[in-house]
Amino acid sequence: MSFKHGDFDCTAFDCTALLEWIQNRKVTWLTDDTIRMGTRFYDYNDNLVNPATQRIIIYDSNRLARGTYTHLTMWPGSIGLGTWSHDYAVPANAPTGDWLISWRATYLVGGGTYPIRERINFKVGV
Repeated sequence: MSFKHGDFDCTAFDCTALLEWIQNRKVTWLTDDTIRMGTRFYDYNDNLVNPATQRIIIYDSNRLARGTYTHLTMWPGSIGLGTWSHDYAVPANAPTGDWLISWRATYLVGGGTYPIRERINFKVGV
């Protein structure tokens, strides 16, 4: 998964560095701001591939789902083979606190179906 904030970029579901950076910098996204989230999907040979399915759910600090997005409703969506992105506008009246992004995808490889999920917490403030 890839998240960008300023000059920081985290890609390919390796977000340990991002989490450490957020904790150290105490990054807070503001209400009435837009968050761009994205990911790159790779097969076992490090080739970019599109997943069979995707679903993003964004939860607010009360763990209420604020939006659910799929291949068809993600914006801007596919920006190249295996590279997907979605912009989420945090409502101006959104509750502050720790929010959660759950990004699920399914790979079809060698006749099998393999689900994956990445969960990232982020802070919203005023």
